[in-house]
Amino acid sequence: MAIVEQSWTDSPQLSERQLAILDCAARVFGEHGFTGTDVQAIADEVGVGKGTVYRSFGTKDELFLAAVDREIHMLSSGLIGLADAELDPLDALKAAVCGYLEFFDERPWAAELVILERANFRHRRESTFIKYVEKSRGY
Repeated sequence: MAIVEQSWTDSPQLSERQLAILDCAARVFGEHGFTGTDVQAIADEVGVGKGTVYRSFGTKDELFLAAVDREIHMLSSGLIGLADAELDPLDALKAAVCGYLEFFDERPWAAELVILERANFRHRRESTFIKYVEKSRGY
């Protein structure tokens, strides 16, 4: 089974239902791990059928990777203004560190997703987090 290596944030506008599925999936995967998560539990919590989740995201793997992508995109979006701001380097570093810490404090499952991606998808050349870091640096 091939994993589609697309960025869900670059895809056409996601529906409110798809966003709800991704938000729930991120939290549930973060709390229960990849193997400990049943897609039916996500569907039940969102209030949709399991088939709706699979029609939207294809496979459990793709759902997981889309959830990781969304979380990292949200983190990056929150920090993007720092690169453009005219801040003293020490103030910029402080703002970046505080931004990371606030994000992971509000969304603790996001840190788990980054770890789970590396643990469960070692065959991927680079992690979603690294792709976003390199993209932000212009590599």
